[in-house]
Order: sequence, then structure tokens, then C-alpha cells
Amino acid sequence: MKYQYREGDAIKKWSGVGRVPRSIQERLNSGATLDDFLIAEEIKNENQNKTPHN
Repeated sequence: MKYQYREGDAIKKWSGVGRVPRSIQERLNSGATLDDFLIAEEIKNENQNKTPHN
């Protein structure tokens, strides 16, 4: 799973494939970005991929 979001009292996850969950879409429409929903492990992996390799 790549993204995590709150729906009511529940925390749910979305793989990023298929239809965007309504809760996420509403936040995107309000100015949020998908990066705001990234799960911490995904952020770590994304940052490692940006590090230049010598």
C-alpha cells in the first residue's frame, strides 16, 4: 500500500491504482497533494531513490 487516509474514525489505505477514494479526492480538490497521503515507508523509499549515487 502506498497511501493512507482517514475516513470517519477509520484509517484506510489505497495502493494508488484504480479509482481515487472519495476522501482523498475531496482533499485534493481543496489543495492537498498525493504526497500528503504517502505512508512513512513510502516517503523513506522515495527519498532514497532521489539520492545521487557516485
